[in-house]
Amino acid sequence: NRGLTGLRNLGNTCFMNSGLQCLSNTFLLSKYFLEDQYKDEINDDNPLGMQGILAKSYAKLVKMLWTTKDDLISPSFFKKAIGKFRAIFSSYSQQDSQELITAVLDGLHEDLNRVKKKPYVESKTTDDPKNDSISVDSWYCHLARNQSVIVDLMYGQYKSVLKCPKCTKYSVTFDPFSAVTLPIPSAKQRLIHFFYVPYNLALPIQKHSMVIPKGSTVEDMRVKMAERLGVPKDGSTFIMLSKMTFDRFLCRDQKASLINKMKYSQLYIQEINPKYIKGPENEGIEKRKEEYKEEESKESALCQSQSASYSASYPTSYSCSTSSSSKPHIKNHDDYNNGLSDDMLRVSINIQKKTKSTYSSYTYKERLTFNRVIYIKKSFTLRELHMEVFKYFRPMIEKSFNNAQRKKAYMGSYTGNSSESFNDDAKNFNVEEAKDNVTAEEQNENKVESAEEVVDYGKLSDEEFFGRLFPGIDNSVSDEENKFPYELRLLRITERYYGKKCCYCDQENCDNCLVPFDGILKVQDLLNFTDNPNPKNDYFYHEHRGYTGDRKEFEFEVIFKEDKGINFDYFEQIETSRTFTEELRNPVVNIYNCFDQFSKWEDLDEDNLWYCPTCKDFVQASKRIEIFKAPPILILHLKRFKIKNETSMCRSGERLDTFVDYPLEDLDLTNYVHDKSVPAIYNLYAVSNHYGSTSFGHYTAFALNGNEWRRFDDSTVSAVDSSQVCSAAGYVLFYKRKELTDDTDIKELRQSIPNGYKLNVIEIKSSSKSKNEEERKGDTIGNGTLGENHKGGQSDSKEVEMKEINAPNRQDINAQNNEFESKGEEMSGNSVNSNNTEYLKD
Repeated sequence: NRGLTGLRNLGNTCFMNSGLQCLSNTFLLSKYFLEDQYKDEINDDNPLGMQGILAKSYAKLVKMLWTTKDDLISPSFFKKAIGKFRAIFSSYSQQDSQELITAVLDGLHEDLNRVKKKPYVESKTTDDPKNDSISVDSWYCHLARNQSVIVDLMYGQYKSVLKCPKCTKYSVTFDPFSAVTLPIPSAKQRLIHFFYVPYNLALPIQKHSMVIPKGSTVEDMRVKMAERLGVPKDGSTFIMLSKMTFDRFLCRDQKASLINKMKYSQLYIQEINPKYIKGPENEGIEKRKEEYKEEESKESALCQSQSASYSASYPTSYSCSTSSSSKPHIKNHDDYNNGLSDDMLRVSINIQKKTKSTYSSYTYKERLTFNRVIYIKKSFTLRELHMEVFKYFRPMIEKSFNNAQRKKAYMGSYTGNSSESFNDDAKNFNVEEAKDNVTAEEQNENKVESAEEVVDYGKLSDEEFFGRLFPGIDNSVSDEENKFPYELRLLRITERYYGKKCCYCDQENCDNCLVPFDGILKVQDLLNFTDNPNPKNDYFYHEHRGYTGDRKEFEFEVIFKEDKGINFDYFEQIETSRTFTEELRNPVVNIYNCFDQFSKWEDLDEDNLWYCPTCKDFVQASKRIEIFKAPPILILHLKRFKIKNETSMCRSGERLDTFVDYPLEDLDLTNYVHDKSVPAIYNLYAVSNHYGSTSFGHYTAFALNGNEWRRFDDSTVSAVDSSQVCSAAGYVLFYKRKELTDDTDIKELRQSIPNGYKLNVIEIKSSSKSKNEEERKGDTIGNGTLGENHKGGQSDSKEVEMKEINAPNRQDINAQNNEFESKGEEMSGNSVNSNNTEYLKD
């Protein structure tokens, strides 16, 4: 499958699958394992590794991902191995993909470390922030203890500067890194994605993005949308919809931040029938505002009058029932019905299709698309209601019929229902082409009728077209009902349980009542059957009532028949608009903003005090980090999580959903990397994505495999458009230096100490303890401080002396390292000894 194999989710292991797919598509690393180059470099004696177990397990995993013919494999054997290396991954609780990636790289490095005996080396420091001369020495000190394929590909070097706030002394060190953690700066703008849905269903849906200032309201969005799209500001309805549900309307005074907070919903801006916006039904927003204020004032006065009367009779406390909390549609969530009169009612239409089961004669409903919202009049008769719904769907039906009909569809000799099914191979039929292509021979043989008899539906009036689609609908009970292209039904207000009855037909088992084609009954008559005969258009029940399983709104359902020749693809024709391209070139936050934030001075908190050797005290120093040397493979970790409290049972905090724009090609870090010897220009090849919050969520991955982007979602691997790779879910980004190719020889990237370079190492001599005990203690010397106490005291059990050695040849590095008498674990430079000698953090 060449890396296009899915990984089975073993139970909360999506984080592992995401990280492993990113590493698998790091092709230079995968090629190293596929070609068995790792076998010659396994370090069996490294106490920090697993004696090659993790490396062998990872090699097995890579070979399965790249050579198997199966669609998915189970990574259970690798989970067991990484669980032994890091106990936190041995359970089946939710974990972090970045932590998993770091652990895998650390484990592979230790298993494949070409340095068999690690010397203790002197860390280089300086008090001159402009002096970079020790950077080379610091890098070679690191290589004296760490040389592996992971270091070759993914290790770079930081320049870390500490400044004492009291004496202004500097301390400069150069430390290695395998990933760069980038902070996400606070956005001053907000990026909103939305779909603009024209009222004419024959027109495609437009996908847009809009950049707005932080703190903007929905009204501000209306103004900007109207300017850019050239549509009336008050000529549309703002709705939050998820894939299967209608979530809520958005009113003018609400904050636009609510849109991004509704993570599982999408903003749809649906155009209102232009006839009403331009007609007498539109009274204007300002007039409607005044009417709402008068209504609020009257209800408030009535409330106070009732309260005074009640208090006189009953001295107990009395709360007004018309407060803003009990009637939120009056005060807090006004949309003023988009300026339309009170007779205009905004209703949601659920769009379904009726499908026959392939195994039986049973038919079932299936949702076709997202809900549409239209305006109807409460004074409409039900006949007029039917016509209003038909006029809304007509452009799509007409387009389907004009492009899919065959010559036999509506012929003069045909007396059956005009909406009979058409041949499947006629989907792209064109009426004008049909007229041109009908030959005299075909007419004479009666294979088709005359081309002049092909119906042009665009010339039919609404009543004529409706009559062809719904013959016999005037009868209250029609035998033709099953031949109609769709059914119009009322969604019942209550669900079918606990013996509750439909408010319209008073039946317990009602499956949504058919709306009769009646010229006397009105929409208001239907509303009178409900508990809310005068519904407000400006709020939705999910916002103001606890969810009880009951519907609280007046809604319709349109059920299309699958075999009536209607092309359902027209419902969701989407075109991506370039209206806001210029703004998106400077989006809310880009990756360079993160690098700017990363390189700024920051003050250490009280948990990370620094010991100033001049002041002889622990201080809250200022710290600045910059990238001095960038690796061939650059891993960027976007710091999306702010953890406030973490226990063994839970993790609390927040996840930053800020959209960070990162380029897929030509990430230019020239201004952020000090070392200019190699061009710091990178191309993206993998992304680990996170969706959710700090307490729950899901991980997926994008990876460039060959020349195509793929989406890895546990066991599913699918193609994905490159435009979707950069998203607010991006969490860990994998970049490779632009000149690297799949054919690059990994040996050309090998890091080593030059021949003849003199390296200062620290020789440790045992006083009275056995070699094994000394080595074991060496593994537990905290943070590489050689046993000194927190303030720099030196251990009494060891004699420390400096020794200068020549660096070994690349081929003889292991033999030369055998001369080192050092024991124990790798050490870090967080402390200082009595001689102010700092040791390099591994």
